[in-house]
Amino acid sequence: MKTDKEKAERLKDLRARAETFLNQDPAAAKTKPSGDVLNLIEDLQIHQIKLELQALIDASTESVLLVDTQGTVVAINKTAARRLGREVKETIGQSVYAFLDPDVSKSRKARINEVQTLRRPVQFVDERSGKRYHHSLCPVFDPKGNVEKVAIFAQDVTAQYQAMDALLESESKYRLVVNHATTGIVVTQDGQLKFVNPQAVSLSGYSKAELTSGPFVDFVHPDDRAMVMEYHLRRLIGADVPETYHLRIISKDGQAKWLENKGVLITWEDKPATLNFLADISERKLIEEALSKSEFEKQAILDASIDRIRYVDPDMKIIWANKTVSTELGIPPEEIIGRFCYQLDRGRDAPCEGCPTLKARVTGRIERAVMYYPAKGGTGKERCWDAYSVPIMDEKDEITAFIQIARDITEQKNTERALRESEERFRQIVEDAPFGYYRVGKDGLWQYVNSEYERLHGFSRQEIIGQSFELTQPDDFKAQASDNVRRALAGQTVKGEFGRHLKDGSFGYHEFSIHPVYQDREIVAVEGFINDLTERKQAESLVRNLSQMLLQAQERERQMISYELHDRVAQNLSLLRILCNTLFDGPAAPAPEFREKITNFAGLIDQTIKTVRDLAYDLRPPGLDQMGLVQSLEIYCEEFSQNSGIKIDFQAAGLPEVKLGADAEIHLYRLVQEGLNNIRKHAAAGRAGIRLVGSSPNIILRIEDDGKGFDVQARELALDNEKRMGLRSMRERVNLLGGRMEIQSQPMQGTRIFIKFPFKEQQ
Repeated sequence: MKTDKEKAERLKDLRARAETFLNQDPAAAKTKPSGDVLNLIEDLQIHQIKLELQALIDASTESVLLVDTQGTVVAINKTAARRLGREVKETIGQSVYAFLDPDVSKSRKARINEVQTLRRPVQFVDERSGKRYHHSLCPVFDPKGNVEKVAIFAQDVTAQYQAMDALLESESKYRLVVNHATTGIVVTQDGQLKFVNPQAVSLSGYSKAELTSGPFVDFVHPDDRAMVMEYHLRRLIGADVPETYHLRIISKDGQAKWLENKGVLITWEDKPATLNFLADISERKLIEEALSKSEFEKQAILDASIDRIRYVDPDMKIIWANKTVSTELGIPPEEIIGRFCYQLDRGRDAPCEGCPTLKARVTGRIERAVMYYPAKGGTGKERCWDAYSVPIMDEKDEITAFIQIARDITEQKNTERALRESEERFRQIVEDAPFGYYRVGKDGLWQYVNSEYERLHGFSRQEIIGQSFELTQPDDFKAQASDNVRRALAGQTVKGEFGRHLKDGSFGYHEFSIHPVYQDREIVAVEGFINDLTERKQAESLVRNLSQMLLQAQERERQMISYELHDRVAQNLSLLRILCNTLFDGPAAPAPEFREKITNFAGLIDQTIKTVRDLAYDLRPPGLDQMGLVQSLEIYCEEFSQNSGIKIDFQAAGLPEVKLGADAEIHLYRLVQEGLNNIRKHAAAGRAGIRLVGSSPNIILRIEDDGKGFDVQARELALDNEKRMGLRSMRERVNLLGGRMEIQSQPMQGTRIFIKFPFKEQQ
């Protein structure tokens, strides 16, 4: 039996012979190796292949591991060992889970089990320590088809993912810019729009689908289609084309829009295309068109101006002048240019005193002055000019020229002078007027009063002006005064009568007329005119008092006559009637003729007694003092209805609670009496209504009938020419009561009389 040494020598010899054979060309070998050598050669070849494969795997940047089903490392390349922080030799035969964090180890074990279960590769990406790794786990089968091992390939894909994220971010930014661009962006290829952004959709008015569904020239203005198509085709082949040009499109609503197109050649889906940036320049085109006309129009406007307009250099030498300058000076335009303005206008050798151009040269601002010049031709009349000078600055704020504008305001100044004189005359007239005049501002303060107003109120204008207009108003009239001023400030003209306080505390009356004061079509104040009514009011009061006294005397006289008729005449007649009856009491019967005469005399006496009593009743109602007004009127209405045949509806309310004076009661009684008498005489009515209401602070009386009515206006005009006292006496009584009476009537529609007067309770 051979020793180990002999075996080693034998193996060494075989290896040498095998390597010699491997290093020479097999076809040139003279002898064939033995069986042992052949086996060794095969082993060496396999070993060589393993070494080359390991070298190839170690050279890879991808981690490669081969583990068994329990996770034991069978093979590993250097990249994987380095990522595990170990040497290759340290990992072989070790559990791969021992080199991983617990969470990662658990995940890897699940993945390896998944490969064994599914019997197919499993791929996934995970992230560790800020890096991303792509893993591919592949099953390795034994000859029986069982999963024997698992090959693990792990590649660092951090850079790829970062590049992908950057690409996605770039794509997002690109889309954000394109979609929110204020410029239309389109891609044209093969005669169609391949891409349109939202602004392009907005410019055209068409939807994205409509724009990309047909030839793009369909949206171009017919006059521009040939040009646009030519430029598009030339750009596609790289020919010389204007980078920017203008075109028109027809929007969906039929309007033509001007666009500025800036195009570049690009590749779109591997084919040539043009990228076009479209800006709406419709407004700019309108401005350009307007500007093209503006020069001529500007000249026409300046020439049409009534003002003298000149463009002068800093030394005041004329560069340009409008037609008005030439016309007024009587000099052709070509003879004006180049001359000094002061020399041309006034024949001076130096600028005019107070010239606004001299001021503007110093201040650098627009200056104005009113210039007075004697008129040409020796007329002696002065002309007045409102002159402006506008400095023109360059980019260094240095004056390069002036625009001089002058307007002849001679007529305006004359008008202002005449207006001032007219105002002075008006003020003098107002001051000397026999009526009071005043003005109150929108703030309610006095602005002006004339001398007569001072006299009427006893206040000086120094005491009034700037004070509230209520200063001279009695407390009872302040609300009405405020309302009058408010109505005038609203544009109304207000007229009426008013009370006023005098400075000495006395009380007066005036009639007034208040009007709004306008300035530039806006109400700025109110003005009023007043006439003194104090004496007239006092006279009217005196007349009323005298009338009242006269009526009182009349009533007393009536009462006395009524008493005389009732107590004496009626009594005597009654006695006479009794005596007539005694003539038949004698023993001898009177003759029939005598009896008939006495009977006739007695009947006449009875009729006379009734007439006297009715007359006494009319002169003074006997029950007015005992029964009161309401009951007396009820009795009167009943008797009147019986005597006249007219149905009377009398109703009273609120009077038992008030105490009227005797004068008011008799006036009311007479008003009802006169009203019913008028109905009986003139109305031909079948019904009449009387309503008497006491409602503080007024007493209201309404008399109505269903008669034939009349024309109120014509009847009022006829009162002054008639001797009848019906309506006139009623109106006088109402005036004495301080009230008012209204009559409403139309032919064949009856009559309504409405009386209202203030209630004054008997003291």
